[in-house]
Amino acid sequence: MDVDWQAVVLDFNSSLLTEPGGRCDRVMNALTEDLGLTYTPSDEPDWAREEWAERVVTAGSPDTDVLLARLDHADLEIRRMTAFVLCYATQDGRLPAALRARVGTEPDPATRIALLVALGRFPGHRPFLTGCTAPGFPAAVRFGAAFSLAMALPGPRYKQTGEIADETGADLSDDLVDALTLFLDPEVAAALSLLPWTDPEWDDLPSSVGASLWQVPHAASRWIARLLALVKAGECDAGWAHTFCSMASERIHRHNPRLGRRLGPVLGDLLTHAHPDVREAALRHIGRWLRDAEDPESTRYADLVAATLEDPRLTPLALEALVDGGDERCVPGVLRLLTRPVDAETSALLPRVGRFAETLMPAVRARLADPADLAEIGAILDGILPWPSGPKACALPEFTALLTGFGGERPNNVRRSVTGKVCEAVGHLGPRAAGPETVAALRALAAGAPLTWRLAPIDALTRLGHPVEETTALLTAVLGDLPLAAGGPDGFTHAGGTWAGTQACRRLGGLGPAAHKAEPVLRALLDDGRAAPIRDEVAWALWLIAGDARATVPALLEGVGEEASTRNRCQTAIRRLREMGAAAEAALPVLDALAGDRYEVNRWAKSAAHHIRRSLDGG
Repeated sequence: MDVDWQAVVLDFNSSLLTEPGGRCDRVMNALTEDLGLTYTPSDEPDWAREEWAERVVTAGSPDTDVLLARLDHADLEIRRMTAFVLCYATQDGRLPAALRARVGTEPDPATRIALLVALGRFPGHRPFLTGCTAPGFPAAVRFGAAFSLAMALPGPRYKQTGEIADETGADLSDDLVDALTLFLDPEVAAALSLLPWTDPEWDDLPSSVGASLWQVPHAASRWIARLLALVKAGECDAGWAHTFCSMASERIHRHNPRLGRRLGPVLGDLLTHAHPDVREAALRHIGRWLRDAEDPESTRYADLVAATLEDPRLTPLALEALVDGGDERCVPGVLRLLTRPVDAETSALLPRVGRFAETLMPAVRARLADPADLAEIGAILDGILPWPSGPKACALPEFTALLTGFGGERPNNVRRSVTGKVCEAVGHLGPRAAGPETVAALRALAAGAPLTWRLAPIDALTRLGHPVEETTALLTAVLGDLPLAAGGPDGFTHAGGTWAGTQACRRLGGLGPAAHKAEPVLRALLDDGRAAPIRDEVAWALWLIAGDARATVPALLEGVGEEASTRNRCQTAIRRLREMGAAAEAALPVLDALAGDRYEVNRWAKSAAHHIRRSLDGG
């Protein structure tokens, strides 16, 4: 029998390198051995080989009659796996009649479902399957027929985009859609757990059943609507609510908002459900409907969410939903959070309430004015950094007080982190924050703080419009205070020196020729062997400030030619030589010589050499 290898791959999301689960692995091995066969992996590399599909092909290689005989095997598990393998038989004229005859007499629900799926591979028998989805047939038959028709739909399973028309799948009958909800029936669920497509080790039931519907969003939305209605009526376990609400949001509304709006009313009804787990599930996933400006019901949903603020169990979720929906009824809750120790909930919400910054800033200022717990201050600063700069400007006195207080403090990592965040907040305010007290506090830190603290206040001064000459002096002082050590393995007494030196050089280079007063210090460092870790950065700053190619090119080439050079250092050095254009002519012999097994370096070098030559030719 010929087996459709690609159909197996597509049905399992084109990514199944091994069996769906341990039980499937064991039973497939048993069937293969019973057929007297041995699976031999293909020559494809491990990462490309679809092992499960290959094993199905192996098991399906005997004659059709041989496989059909296995449907009467004494081992029920082998019968089920045989029915599964028959699902991927190519158009064999003997198969449909045998499958039809067997479906009517097969007592095992799992085997019957697999036989129905196999029958669905033959278009001429799909009307029969459609009839089997009607009420009145056993649950396993109804579901199996619907599952078969769904798997026969065009397009790969599991795939979904927003480019599919909303009406795709409107022609699928309500009987089919309703029958697909029968995976909730205990007998059907037990049978499905025994089949590879729905093996619990492979995927959860709703995902594996719905996988064929994502390409037909109209039918998928009706299916999810029916599932939500079952939750609402209490006709299925409340534990399913989270899964179904998530599918409504992520699978339908996210990709097809118009269809998603049709699900909003039932999701809204779940917000007042008697079961707390159902209310919580609806609240977790109602956000897309609250944020949908085209949904006329969004205000009603927001009212329902606001009503849940009185439920202590749901208050955090309701607050989060109102925040994301931009509803001002979240403000009292956020204000209450700002009076308590800052926890994960507060940290997560603060960056998202910037639109209410003017109302919230008094409470924020009160917290900043009491820096007893610096970790909490840091969390609050993280939260308000995305807020508009206008409302934040009123907190400048608190920012300045924090900076002044840190000046004489004993260094530690928490203070360093908070100092950086305060400096960033001040920098966001721009020139409006350039008052004498604030500038003085920043200058004190930039000149006297530990080496690795200084860059943050210098950056803040730059954004405040501090004179370039003074910024250059502060950055030059950082280079002058680098902890050089002749006996050190990398020329520095600690890694912080490398970081501070690198950052100072980059900022000086960013100032360009205006930072010319730093040139003597840079030249001295370039000639100091103890500064080797930042030699590339020093040379590049010299180029940007003074345009000195004679000093820059040799230093950059050191980062290119060493075999021990890191990939990033090498790439950065070659990129900088390329940017120098004709001025980097002296680098051409080295760039031309780069070849061999370092393919990426070779490619970068060729590109840089080409650009330099074009520049020399006036291109």
